[in-house]
Amino acid sequence: MKKILLFIVLINLLSITTKAQYAVRIADGKACSMITQSQLNIYLSKLKNLVNIAQQDKDKHGSTGAYPATAIQFHLYASIAYDSLQTTVNWLNTGSNNIPDNTNYVEAMTIKSRMAEIIAQLIAANHWAELSAIYHKSAYAACGREEAMKLLAEAVNLLAYSSQCYYEPYKKDIPAASCK
Repeated sequence: MKKILLFIVLINLLSITTKAQYAVRIADGKACSMITQSQLNIYLSKLKNLVNIAQQDKDKHGSTGAYPATAIQFHLYASIAYDSLQTTVNWLNTGSNNIPDNTNYVEAMTIKSRMAEIIAQLIAANHWAELSAIYHKSAYAACGREEAMKLLAEAVNLLAYSSQCYYEPYKKDIPAASCK
């Protein structure tokens, strides 16, 4: 009986994972509406929360902890991720064609590039938060690790949306993909 139950559970798990393989699917023409300045500002506020958590960890463990560099680096990479997106949002507000809730394909390319950088920065922030949590038994770092992982997942989605937004104007001239 246990073997049958285990087999059923295993089959269910496999079917769930194959269905969720590519979660970021959006209708044609909708990608640009997924990366507006409003959405980027919401994400920016979440990054600011990560910076605040990292600051608390740095304040507590950045000079006298078992491995102070972990708290310092956690804060550094969280801050760099925040500053990177803030720079992009500021750039989006320049120029004469600034329409906050309408992202065009040129803006999307910049957002895509920036999100790729932010992903790398969040991976580093997560790494240093993990180490700070381990070495200092830091609740701040443990919380920061969780937040960094959530933000990382959101960053991947924002990168995918911006990539699709950039690609859509050219799509009509490109043969349909027949990937297997």
